[in-house]
Amino acid sequence: MKAISVFQERINELFRRHAYNMAAEGEKMTRQDYANRVGTTVNALRGWLAGTGQPDADGLARIASVEKVSVDWLVGKSPEPEGEAVGDPQRARLIKSIKEADLQTLAQLEQFYNYLEYQKNQSEQPAVPDSKAASR
Repeated sequence: MKAISVFQERINELFRRHAYNMAAEGEKMTRQDYANRVGTTVNALRGWLAGTGQPDADGLARIASVEKVSVDWLVGKSPEPEGEAVGDPQRARLIKSIKEADLQTLAQLEQFYNYLEYQKNQSEQPAVPDSKAASR
C-alpha cells in the first residue's frame, strides 16, 4: 500500500474545503475550476490529488497565497496552516502570542473572546418589537 504524502493529504483537504464552500453557495466545483483557482493545469492537479506529482516551488507559493496557508504547512513542516508566509504577519504574531501565553492570560483571552461572540450574536438577532409600543 502506497503511503500518502503530506502534500497530497493537504491539497486534497484544500480541494474538499473549497468544494464544500462552493456547494454551500449552491455552486458545483470541478477539478478544472480548482486548477484555474490555484494556477495549474487539470492534469497537474489530478496528479497532486492522486499523489503522483507535486508542484514546483512557484506552484507551492501560488497555492499557499491563494488558499491563505503557509508553504511550510503544505509540505508538512508546520502543523499550523497559517503563518507569516501568507502575507498576514499581524495574525501570525497574534497566534504565536496566544500559544506562548500563561494560563491567566489565556483565561482572560477566553473571557474576552466569549464576550465578543456574545456581542456578535446580539447584533445578529432580529429586533424584537416592544409589546407596549406595538399596542399604541
